[in-house]
Amino acid sequence: MISAKFGVSLICDAGPLIVLGKIDRLDLLIKLGAKPIIPAAVWREVVDKAEGRPPGAWVAANLAGAFLEADSRLAKAYAAQVDLGEAEVLALAACHPDAWLLMDDARGRAIAKASGFQCTGTLGILVESRRRGLIERLGPELDALRNAGWHISDALIKEALSIFSE
Repeated sequence: MISAKFGVSLICDAGPLIVLGKIDRLDLLIKLGAKPIIPAAVWREVVDKAEGRPPGAWVAANLAGAFLEADSRLAKAYAAQVDLGEAEVLALAACHPDAWLLMDDARGRAIAKASGFQCTGTLGILVESRRRGLIERLGPELDALRNAGWHISDALIKEALSIFSE
């Protein structure tokens, strides 16, 4: 999950941005004190393809300064294993070793872990937000995510809810 010292850079993959946007919870990234970094491929997927629709509009309005180009050589090496967005997240992580990654993709997270990168996902954002009192209850947020098409195992949801006796 997320470290208690959350004021670090958070290199964001598209999936968590999109799904948090679908439930109108992108503001949690800012409220948690994250310093988001958005790789170019993720920006294109979340903002450019959205053509002004949420969550792209929110990201464009609130995180425009977070856009960052990844090292193309590193991204190309990672792209042999994951899609371009995740490859650029991993490439930026290699250049920003103190940053955390915001990624839900299992393959990308496995590569991040093997590379020694700190990683969290959408669930980690919500759990930390609940810990800090930014959201009142975790259950309704998880229900909203599932209704928005987010896939997560029942076991992981049960584990997260048990932290707060929900």
